[in-house]
Amino acid sequence: MKKLLAILFAAAMTLSLAACGAKNDQPADASGDAANTSGEAKYRVAYFNRDDADDFLANVRDGVQALCEAQGDIDFVSYNGAGDAAKQITQIEDAISKGVDCVIILPQDKESVASQVKECNEKNIPVLTVSVGLAEESGDFTYIGSDDYTLAYQETEYMLNHMEPGEKFIYLRFVPGSFVAAQRHQGTIDAIAALGREDDMLTQMDYKNTTADAQKLMEDLLQVYGDDWKGVLSHNDKSIYGVINAVNAAGIDPSTKVICSIDGEVSACQLIKAGQLTMSVKQDVDDMCAKTLDAINAVREGKELEHNIYSNAISVDASNVDDYLQ
Repeated sequence: MKKLLAILFAAAMTLSLAACGAKNDQPADASGDAANTSGEAKYRVAYFNRDDADDFLANVRDGVQALCEAQGDIDFVSYNGAGDAAKQITQIEDAISKGVDCVIILPQDKESVASQVKECNEKNIPVLTVSVGLAEESGDFTYIGSDDYTLAYQETEYMLNHMEPGEKFIYLRFVPGSFVAAQRHQGTIDAIAALGREDDMLTQMDYKNTTADAQKLMEDLLQVYGDDWKGVLSHNDKSIYGVINAVNAAGIDPSTKVICSIDGEVSACQLIKAGQLTMSVKQDVDDMCAKTLDAINAVREGKELEHNIYSNAISVDASNVDDYLQ
């Protein structure tokens, strides 16, 4: 009898220990990670970058991702469109089919993703776009980033305020056709008019947003005008690198000119520090990313967002460039 009781007691203890062990094990979610102990699923954000090879856009993506991950309750997944509009559309469709709570689209081609934006609208998936806008007719979305008009107005005003009336300047503008090109051009034209400097514009030429194209264009202009100009502005840093290359190759000291651009990239800041570039209007990435996280949290709570949420624009020149090279 005693032997039978001992056997039954041992069996009971084994079952009790097994039950305790089962209570302490956390169930795994689909990814294999332990599930949220609060029982609440993470908010799923899909970020569609148009091209990770673009340093500025990569910095924006990294900033948004870092903030989302630091908050702890957001599942952030990033897709690289690699400059391919068709690939980006496939990526968006795939993410929608798998189920996401919010999408952030930086379009390679803003018209091509209209169907996907409208599909998100139909499924009540909020659509944000950061630093790169969507076509207005695409559907319902919120743009977060710089005001292109303000960037160009600020750039042009700075250049003209650092030139004497009557001194000539060269204006290199984006090839017309995009919303960004239209807004930046209008900002420049309005600043010129506001300061009454229309007669000081030596020439206005279109370029294709690249270093090589801007360099070739500036080389041609220097063949025509030589050193008979004081200022030059373009609408992005990558082009101004080409301008400075051409100016140096022509034997002209860039530090004697007023050369301005937009973006405030690290390379541009280094040129400012070296005295080669006068000023670049920096798109405040930190502010842009912070406002993106605020927007994500707002739509999670069911709040309505403004159509445009603008981030700060900072004029970076010799007086403050060290702040952006740390």
